Amino acid sequence: MRSWNNAPTASRTFFRSRGLKRLDHYAIFMENNDRYIESCGAGERAGLYFTCVNSFLTAGELAYIVNNSESRILIVSEETRATALAAIGQCPKVEAVLVVDGSGDGDRILNLDEATAGFPATPMADETIGTAMSYSSGTTGRPKGILRPLPDQPPSQQLPLFDFLQRLWRYREGLVYLSPAPLYHAAPQASVNLVIRNGGTAIIMERFDPERYLQLVEKYKPTHSQLVPTMFSRHAETARGRPIALRPVIARGNNPCRCALSDPGEGADDRMVGTDYS
Repeated sequence: MRSWNNAPTASRTFFRSRGLKRLDHYAIFMENNDRYIESCGAGERAGLYFTCVNSFLTAGELAYIVNNSESRILIVSEETRATALAAIGQCPKVEAVLVVDGSGDGDRILNLDEATAGFPATPMADETIGTAMSYSSGTTGRPKGILRPLPDQPPSQQLPLFDFLQRLWRYREGLVYLSPAPLYHAAPQASVNLVIRNGGTAIIMERFDPERYLQLVEKYKPTHSQLVPTMFSRHAETARGRPIALRPVIARGNNPCRCALSDPGEGADDRMVGTDYS
């Protein structure tokens, strides 16, 4: 089990050593893995903007977002490494590429653990809150960055948007959140963030599989989960005729579901509280 407090602290101290200050930017280009939330947490407690980039983009598409967001550090995995290295030749402002599970190569490509090994795991004296800078899908042209105002306040004081979401979806201590979606999407990333902030447990699937999803529901008895309509359809087909021990809260995004999928069904309990079309 990885320490949530120590690992992000070392990373944000590394960022500071590279000259990143409050309101500066870095990017994350990875599939779901056990270092993703740590990589987000470093920026959230250092006053930085971090952009979670779709891990299926091409090198040119990645380079555009990295440059447009003015990211100075790029965090990648071994799985996305080849695409990232092809992109950084077009990204002159990127000072370092940190590989979470692979070796370094020269002064610009560094293994994350080796790069941060010499830095203290204690909180910085001037910690301030940071947040994600998300991008649109680019269906009407180039992807567009969404830059939220970032007040100068401690990380313990979350942004108003997260206060609203916390009340809406009842994030609380002890909750169990099952996340089947890619963390480069804004909603899953924000949801996992709120779970951890409130002392809950986040179960993050590497990728969505309806059979595996049902197994995790049975095993962990989640109180919260989030699926989009396509996931709902596949989940309903897989679960048809099978008893489910627990129906978690379902917060779905982007598009409405057909009524047949939206109906919680006979015997559903109050954990099925609502839908989200954000």
